[in-house]
Amino acid sequence: MLWDSGPYEVSGDNPSRALRDGKLHLILHGKKLRGEWTLVRMRPREGEDKDKPQWLLLKSGSDISPISKRAEEHSVLSGRSLEQIASAEDREWQSDRSVETSRLAAR
Repeated sequence: MLWDSGPYEVSGDNPSRALRDGKLHLILHGKKLRGEWTLVRMRPREGEDKDKPQWLLLKSGSDISPISKRAEEHSVLSGRSLEQIASAEDREWQSDRSVETSRLAAR
């Protein structure tokens, strides 16, 4: 499901540094999410993989109107709900790898 789409702007003088520092200010122009947002890297909890950081998206700036239940649950691309997409099984991915190649890749 494609939940949202649209352009965005990165605020600040040095977006690369902001990303490395773990705090990035964005302006979203999506079909669902619009306005100013801040992407913040969370500190890993004890036992969590430090190579896979978790990020939190926070609304900053002025509030936005609530997203309708229908918009929340439907793809901006197809208009279908996740349940409809799953039950249709019309775009199910199939690997072209042999079983042995997949086992080797997993190792």
